[in-house]
Amino acid sequence: MSATVSLIKQVLEWFNLRLVRLEPKVRAATVFFGVALVLYPIVIQVYGMLWGILWSAWLAAFALYFAFRSGYFARRVTLQLPGRTHPYPEKIRSIQGGVRFKTWDDVAYLDADEADDAVPKDDRVIGLEIGEDAIAYPLSAMALREVANEEFGELPVSVTWSPITYAARVYVSVGPDGEAFTLAPTDQMVLNSPLLEAENGSLYLQFTGEAIMGPDAGHQLKRIPCLNTTWGAWSSAWPNSEMLSPAETPETDVFEGYYASTRAGLFTQPVRDKRLPDKDVVMGVADLEAGGGGSGEVKVFSAHMMQREPLLNTELGRVPVVVLNERSSASYVAFERVVDGQRLTFEGETKNSFRPNRVVEKKTLEEGGEEVGDDAVPHSEYEPWLVRDEQTGSLWHAVKGECVEGELAGTRLRMLDGQLAFWFAWSKFHGDVELVL
Repeated sequence: MSATVSLIKQVLEWFNLRLVRLEPKVRAATVFFGVALVLYPIVIQVYGMLWGILWSAWLAAFALYFAFRSGYFARRVTLQLPGRTHPYPEKIRSIQGGVRFKTWDDVAYLDADEADDAVPKDDRVIGLEIGEDAIAYPLSAMALREVANEEFGELPVSVTWSPITYAARVYVSVGPDGEAFTLAPTDQMVLNSPLLEAENGSLYLQFTGEAIMGPDAGHQLKRIPCLNTTWGAWSSAWPNSEMLSPAETPETDVFEGYYASTRAGLFTQPVRDKRLPDKDVVMGVADLEAGGGGSGEVKVFSAHMMQREPLLNTELGRVPVVVLNERSSASYVAFERVVDGQRLTFEGETKNSFRPNRVVEKKTLEEGGEEVGDDAVPHSEYEPWLVRDEQTGSLWHAVKGECVEGELAGTRLRMLDGQLAFWFAWSKFHGDVELVL
């Protein structure tokens, strides 16, 4: 019996895999006539030939309706995901209500002093450093904008943010022909990751940077490391940093309620990996120089684990790395821990406390006999976490990876690509990678 059931499942999967590769209209017609032909020999025994044809057509239309409601006839794109032996056509979903982002023809940038007046120190930003330039992109603005196209000298860069998957990705926006382009948001998603459109009509998957449709299909964009941190931590490490102006955007991130909820994505997806809850944050660390900018060995670290153990001396393949979590700013970073051929081992030096609880601060002020609003609650002063290497005794800035005191003063560790994301998204796109719990 079990062998028969297994055979039936295999046959159905074989037919389904071929059906979903058809164009939506052809797929719908195939399903309609297929169901009608299967039902007709049965129905004709009860109602006769004429009524059998009508009833078969009606039941086939009924089945077609429910298949349509389930999204079975949605447009699809074939992806080769880890853990699957064959490419599978995934649905291209449209966001209900149209495009949810906002774009600007002209954008303004603030210097560090202006940014201090514009946003609180504990507001989260995407920090990007290229050469001598450093820019912060507030998540409250990027939640609506999704993409910021920049030029650093002759290097075209697209800074992207997906609040649904909690993924900040920065790409060198150069096509397979070597020509620079810009990316624009769309109202389409695949596996809860936004699709970004290049000027030639190609669609790039924000989570991976791969072109999945259009003339550039198959092209992989080169990634650049970035940092999801607070403005206080970023401006402390890069005091001359500019900030994308948050003008005309909400003062708070419109997705804060989503971050705190248990909802995993806009569209429900089958769970592939149950090692962690869907909305747990993880950091996937990759060495882009070893992997050619888009691949290579990857190791994933659980944010909950790193709250308990904020400093890990480990290895990524053959590369010695140190993975750090500055608790006060919830900054997760990874560096190669080799300087001039010398392998370093790090340990915490200064206190690495958790972020201050503003609810407790507010209650403390209220107990003094005066009611206060959120605006009156002071932000605690940020103090960077310092770590020390055992080999030379030098002190290092944990977030920046720069030696601030000792024999190696002024030296910078090479930052690795540490990608934050919700587990439901990471496990969907990257499969059974090594997970450090």
